Amino acid sequence: MTLKLLPIAAAVGLLSLTTFSARAAEDSDVSALIQKINARTEQLEDQIKALKAQVQNLKQQKSIPSTTNKTSKGQEKAAFAPSVVGRPVVTSPYIGHRSAFDGSDLVVNVSSINEDLRLLEQRQKIENTARAQGGTEHFPVLELSGLVEAQALYNKNYSGLSTTDIDLTGAEIDSVAYLQQWVTGFITFNYDNGAGTKSQRTTNSNLFVNKAFITVGDLNHSGFYGTVGQFVVPFGRYSSAQVSSPLTQSVFRIKDRALLLGYKQPGDTGFYGSGYIYRGSTDLADSTGKVNKWGANLGYAFKSDELSGKLGASYVNNIADSDGMQAVGSEEKDKNETLEHRVPGAGIRGKLTYKPFTAVAEYLTATKNFDALDLSFGDAGAKPSALQLEGIYAFNLMERPGSLAVAYGQTKDALALHLPEKRYSITLNSNLFENTLAALEFRHDIDYGSNDRAFGKGATNTEGSGKSSNRITAYFAIYW
Repeated sequence: MTLKLLPIAAAVGLLSLTTFSARAAEDSDVSALIQKINARTEQLEDQIKALKAQVQNLKQQKSIPSTTNKTSKGQEKAAFAPSVVGRPVVTSPYIGHRSAFDGSDLVVNVSSINEDLRLLEQRQKIENTARAQGGTEHFPVLELSGLVEAQALYNKNYSGLSTTDIDLTGAEIDSVAYLQQWVTGFITFNYDNGAGTKSQRTTNSNLFVNKAFITVGDLNHSGFYGTVGQFVVPFGRYSSAQVSSPLTQSVFRIKDRALLLGYKQPGDTGFYGSGYIYRGSTDLADSTGKVNKWGANLGYAFKSDELSGKLGASYVNNIADSDGMQAVGSEEKDKNETLEHRVPGAGIRGKLTYKPFTAVAEYLTATKNFDALDLSFGDAGAKPSALQLEGIYAFNLMERPGSLAVAYGQTKDALALHLPEKRYSITLNSNLFENTLAALEFRHDIDYGSNDRAFGKGATNTEGSGKSSNRITAYFAIYW
């Protein structure tokens, strides 16, 4: 019986072994198939990730315009289209576009008068350009700008003595923060090229905060805006193509810590204006330490096919706070200076452009005399005024933008401010390289008469010479 079962057991064992081998082979095939499926799934996932990245990149390129812009020479250059997500710090005048060949649209070259309004207009261009491309209108951007300028000069003063010099006359870093839709911040650091308390000017490269302010406003939603901080208040315009500052600026420009409210009509033309208050550095004996200085500015911009320009007027209730008047004397300027009475100031201005010609005119004056103890001319209180007339002709020099500017300046009762009575100047400007300016200026100053006497508070008596002086200045600057 046992012998009969052996073949049967052997057969069953052989059958079991065969079945096990078949199942093992089948399991091996299934495992290999699963591995192939997993590998293919991973490949598909990688391809999906790559496609998503491409779609996101296309969306970002669409939100920031990438176009071309012609320089002033007519050469077409590829525009840089940064990603706002990856590159929130920019140095161009607005996202996705190159600056003008002469750098005139860079922040560092924005006029210090109505600077807050100019920055709001630039921000409006950013948002409108982004909207036109179907992208995001509002995004945080930090815009950096700056300059380095040097001069070489020859000067022959009223006494006939001549001097020469090579100097680093300016270095500046500007920063504009477009934080969100309604808030803009601005700060600028400047370098002082004076010797100060040290004998060597090269060891006195002091940095200081020249201007810093916060502006709340969005011109796409409202023409009203407000600014608080340290800035040049909009009294006067001081537009010039000369290397030397116009005499109107040397007498009347006021930089202080102020609060300003302004309005601008929509578009590139129309009325704009502002009013402001500040504390100042001078006041009456019974009202020191109070915010009681104020001023107002009104302008109108117009433009046709060939003619464009701006007209304006401004008023301030105390011109004794101007930089030119604060520079006179030896009193400590960290204390309020006491005046016998305040002296208001008023001015009118105009600028007309009929390409390639531009004419500029500005007149600023005190509306009444200073007390003779504060600022005198002759035996009476001074009533300072200043006039600036300028004509500019634009042309191409060696296929580069250039201009020839001729100016006449005049002051009245400003002898105590160490300014000439008359000034004639002519300047040749050329942008030899992109974002640079080279200029050559000849300036002829005529002093007040030899019989003229003047006195400024905290200063010694100043006498006119009746003579003239000449200065030749070569100027070169780079902007970014």
